[in-house]
Amino acid sequence: MSNKPPNSPVPAKAYAYIRLSSAPQALGDGERRQLRAAKEFAKRHGLAIDETLHDIGVSAYRSGNSRAGALKSFLQMVEVGTISRGSLLIVESLDRLTRDKAGDALNLLLALTEAGIRIGITGQDTILNELSYRVLHSVVSDLERSHGESEHKSLRSKGNWEAKREKAKKGVPVTRQCPLWLVVKRGKFHVLEDRAEIVRRIFGMYVAGIGRYVIASTLHAEGIPPWNRRKPIWHASYIQKLLHNRAVIGEYLPEVTTEEGRKRTETIPNYYPPVIPKELFDLAQDVATTRARKQAGRKGKRYSNLFQKLATCSSCGGSMRFLDRTRDKTRKDGVRPWARYLVCGNALEGQGCKNRQHYNYLLLENFVLAGGLSDVDVVAAAGVHSETAKQQVEKIEALEAQLTKVDAAIQRTLKLLGNEELAGLDELESTLVGHRKKQKELREQLTTARAAAAEARQAQEDSMQFRHLRELERRAYAETLEGINMSDEAVYARRVRIAMEMKSVIASAVCQENHMVTITTRSGTAYELNGREWTFVSKGPKGPSGKQSVSRIFAGRAVTRLEVD
Repeated sequence: MSNKPPNSPVPAKAYAYIRLSSAPQALGDGERRQLRAAKEFAKRHGLAIDETLHDIGVSAYRSGNSRAGALKSFLQMVEVGTISRGSLLIVESLDRLTRDKAGDALNLLLALTEAGIRIGITGQDTILNELSYRVLHSVVSDLERSHGESEHKSLRSKGNWEAKREKAKKGVPVTRQCPLWLVVKRGKFHVLEDRAEIVRRIFGMYVAGIGRYVIASTLHAEGIPPWNRRKPIWHASYIQKLLHNRAVIGEYLPEVTTEEGRKRTETIPNYYPPVIPKELFDLAQDVATTRARKQAGRKGKRYSNLFQKLATCSSCGGSMRFLDRTRDKTRKDGVRPWARYLVCGNALEGQGCKNRQHYNYLLLENFVLAGGLSDVDVVAAAGVHSETAKQQVEKIEALEAQLTKVDAAIQRTLKLLGNEELAGLDELESTLVGHRKKQKELREQLTTARAAAAEARQAQEDSMQFRHLRELERRAYAETLEGINMSDEAVYARRVRIAMEMKSVIASAVCQENHMVTITTRSGTAYELNGREWTFVSKGPKGPSGKQSVSRIFAGRAVTRLEVD
């Protein structure tokens, strides 16, 4: 290596490369120190830095930074010729570029210098180029030292974790850091009951149909002090993290910090004292999965339309839109309480549908809330979802078995590729690509099946809760008539939950051009609204002619007001 500027022409561009192994290091002086040294180096060699590349929180151990981040982008631009020969890449030391094994690290340097890229090392005030390899031995020694340091850090971290893991399995705190509803005193975890009660309340609100934003705003409105010291406010993002934090059921998911970054290791049960039942935690995960698959924003102040995504037009198959036409300035009280309708959205927007009928919304809602649906149908719906969940669990088990085989096949293929005599076989590489593709497909299918199973379990639970919540809505209606002012949040949360449970019991509500509405349950039976009468429709066995017999039984009068006790 030479301490003098080379005689080669000044490059078109000079680049400063700044790397820190972890994001917290950015809070220190490392980034500023590297950039200042790069500017001073460029100035001493008569250059100006054209661009600065940052890899913050990216490790150089095992080529992490050359596989992702700014260095990878730089190498790609060098490869395609976007960065011209003679350009200068300035680093603090070689270990900023790579901490890989000496052979792999040397290949990286050769790839750069052979492409005409010079490497400026500020710590040695040296420029490395194609002519500098007479000092190859010292370069390799430096690379070996960097890799050895990283390897030592990795092994030391793993060793420390092994010792801590044994303590953690016995329930002994391995660090004073713990969830915010716990505290470590005299070497043991202690529950802060006031905070634990808030955790239970948050989970209870969530499974009752209240969303994360509403939960956060409710806690804030009630003046409950937040726990987060950095941002002292209840925020939906924290509620989201809390709802998925397995520490609430006592599990510890530790992470080990290595040069490769933070890695999660095994799950240790019964480490923390649990503050909620596992059944409640699992139910919250199912609710979250269901909501993610049926994501929708808030619908007004009281979730007016319980038939969202249930009511459709028989003519075009489109969704029915909810219209609120209750305001009437010509009336003494200014309100027409019955004037809420369902109308075909396509017809309303002039999208070709001829069904312009207006269907009285209250007739439909009150039929459901007043108990018009048979309890037999409600229980049968739970059975339908239970069978679906069982099928999905069987599918999951089959997919997991297939994935285990594919994972084993990938490992066998990788082992063969490590054999010097077989490493160059195209057939092996092709086989590996095929296995990887199959692995990806199976993982995607597993994700879908697990979500479907969670949704079915949630729907089964909703079906069983439907009768109870329906009765609560009737009581709330009575309280409203008596002048009790319920909060918007309470009304909204209850009606969201009712809407979720309705979808678990009702398969569809079809609005026909003759003004008839047919509500079909998950168990297959149907209820028809014709005029102001509801009819229960059941299908019997086929007769001699081959036609299926159909019986109709009066199911009740359609009303615009709920009857209350």
